[in-house]
Amino acid sequence: MEMINSLKIEIISTETIKPSSPTPSTHRHHKLSFLDQFAPASYTPLLFFYPGDADHRDRCRKLKESLAETLSRFYLLAGTLVEDYLVECNDEGVAFSEARVSGSLSEVMENPNDVASLHRLLPFHPDAVLERECILGVQYNVFECGGAVIGLCVTHKVVDGTSASMFTKAWASTCRGDSQYPIVPTFDATDLFPAIEIRGNKRQSRMHKMITRRFIFNKSNIAALKNQANSAALFLNQRPPSRVESVSGFLWNRFIALSHQKNPN
Repeated sequence: MEMINSLKIEIISTETIKPSSPTPSTHRHHKLSFLDQFAPASYTPLLFFYPGDADHRDRCRKLKESLAETLSRFYLLAGTLVEDYLVECNDEGVAFSEARVSGSLSEVMENPNDVASLHRLLPFHPDAVLERECILGVQYNVFECGGAVIGLCVTHKVVDGTSASMFTKAWASTCRGDSQYPIVPTFDATDLFPAIEIRGNKRQSRMHKMITRRFIFNKSNIAALKNQANSAALFLNQRPPSRVESVSGFLWNRFIALSHQKNPN
């Protein structure tokens, strides 16, 4: 199914969401860790798919309100990357765009290889060089069928995979009204890996060509890998590996075997 020509997106509105409470003056500047300085300069894209109809106006309101509350804890995400080693926590906020999308959500979900169309559901291209070096961007896409996609772009300079998962869980929890045990991050990587001040090294777009491949593990494949992992003597009298752990372990096993083939010594 060809989707690029049929997927039409219209931005309805864009609003800047700022933290619900201001960042203390003592936290106005945050130096990135040495490891973060040399992290990939691109943005990490995240897409969350929600089939079925909903009251999108009410959902958008809740998403914006809960995002503002969550940003008061994840205040770095509302700041600006002013140097490769420094985030200015100035509460300039996060751009939140609402978009209307032609077609149905199923068209997108049935064409996961159409990366160009998926990128259009994001607030900006993952390799974009923006006028303001924001940390996070959000786009809420509503389809004609009633389904929705929440697209996020977050810079890898500040947020890795684990941190992105923590933030999205915290945002979702706040949006649900689950405030009994709020997720509160710690920004202490610089204490362990102090930054090096390298001025003038601003981010530039350099990913001229990228090749993407998908490896699909169906239900029976995953079950076989899990059974294989559970049978290992290493896990006797312990919690058996989950499906994610079983697949991850299999992939790392293959990576190690491949590296040994390339470097026999």
